[in-house]
Amino acid sequence: MAAVIVGLPVLALGLPATTAAAATVGTVTIHSLKPNSRPNSITAGPDEALWFTNTGHNQIGRITTAGELTGYPGQKSGYPHSITAGPDGAMWFTNYNGSSLGRITTADG
Repeated sequence: MAAVIVGLPVLALGLPATTAAAATVGTVTIHSLKPNSRPNSITAGPDEALWFTNTGHNQIGRITTAGELTGYPGQKSGYPHSITAGPDGAMWFTNYNGSSLGRITTADG
């Protein structure tokens, strides 16, 4: 049994996990990266692709929804950590060891 608070369903404590099962199940697709990649952060870009930080290879990565991967090596950034789309159409990222911020342009920026 589930409880409802202010119109939102809430799981009641002590119920079996099967009670909370989703009504529909989606498909999971795994896209493999090079060994030791250590992807950390991912976000949607203004170019309709997903951009991610690849700390293991000290680079920024880009993947389309069709699975096409592109890497932008040689950032000399000190391990990119988090990434987000900026209002200027570029991707902005933080550098874990570099004490800096980075910017990479996209097809739209």
